[in-house]
Amino acid sequence: MRANGLTVLDAAPQGIINVIHGIIEPARVCEQRWMIKKAEHVREVLSIQPAVKKRKTEEKDVLTFSSKDLERIQMPHNDALMVTLRVKYFDIKRILVDQGSSVEIMYYDAFRQMKLEDKDLAPVTSSLVGFNSQPKWPIGKIILPVKAGSVTKQVEFWVLKVPSTYNLILDRGWLHAIQAVASIHHQVLRFPTPAGQIEEVWKDQVMAK
Repeated sequence: MRANGLTVLDAAPQGIINVIHGIIEPARVCEQRWMIKKAEHVREVLSIQPAVKKRKTEEKDVLTFSSKDLERIQMPHNDALMVTLRVKYFDIKRILVDQGSSVEIMYYDAFRQMKLEDKDLAPVTSSLVGFNSQPKWPIGKIILPVKAGSVTKQVEFWVLKVPSTYNLILDRGWLHAIQAVASIHHQVLRFPTPAGQIEEVWKDQVMAK
C-alpha cells in the first residue's frame, strides 16, 4: 500500500512498544536517544560504573577434594564407596553409599545381628525394583538413628530378606539430609556439621576387597 509515494513500512511508526515499559510517542524518541548518548558520554569521561548492589557473601561449608586425598588410596581402583557407620548402638561395616538408589536398604542378616525382630517392623505397601528389574518385596521398614561423625539423622530403612554382600545401602536421601558430598574416586564422604566444621568418613579398602 502506498500513500504519497511512500509505502506503509516507510512511514513513521505510531509508537514504539517496549517490553513492560509501554508506548513511547515518536516526538520523544529523538529526545530520549540524545539523553542516552549524553549519559554514556558522561560515564566514559568520569568512568562511572552503574550502581550494583552487592551482597556480602561468605564462603561457608566448602567441600573439596584434591590429589592429596588419593595418597591413602590404592590406585588404580574402581571400587564402590563403602563405609562404616554407627546405626543405633552398632558399628555397621560394609555400608554401600549409592547415589543412584531411591531408598535406604537394610538386609535381613544385618537386621537380625542388631538384635531386632520382625515385630519391630512397620508394613510396606509397595515393592522395590533392583538392578535386574525384578520386583523385590521388603518384609517391612524401620526407622533407626545413623551417626556419621558427630551428625546423627533418623533414617527409614526398607528391610530385604535376600542375599547381599552389603549390610546396608544409604541413598541420596540420606546424603541430602546430612548435606554430604561423596567422591567415589577419592573414596571419601565429606559433610558439614552444625558447629560449622567439615567432617569426613573414609572407606576401608581392605575391608571392601
